[in-house]
Amino acid sequence: MRSMASILEDVTFSIHDGEKVGLVGANGSGKSTLQKLIAGELRPTRGSAQLVGGGLIGYLPRFWRRPTR
Repeated sequence: MRSMASILEDVTFSIHDGEKVGLVGANGSGKSTLQKLIAGELRPTRGSAQLVGGGLIGYLPRFWRRPTR
């Protein structure tokens, strides 16, 4: 049985209007989790995730399938 380990701790950052951001890191380091928190697909188990202003959030999920015709 796997124990629940913290992937993200004490994360704070700001992305300003017009900036583009890419996430790079090792497998299991929390990149997809962070994307889902920012996009509102996940809720943090502790703390908060806030999107301030009218920013546009876009990302491609890890397992993307081409639409069928």
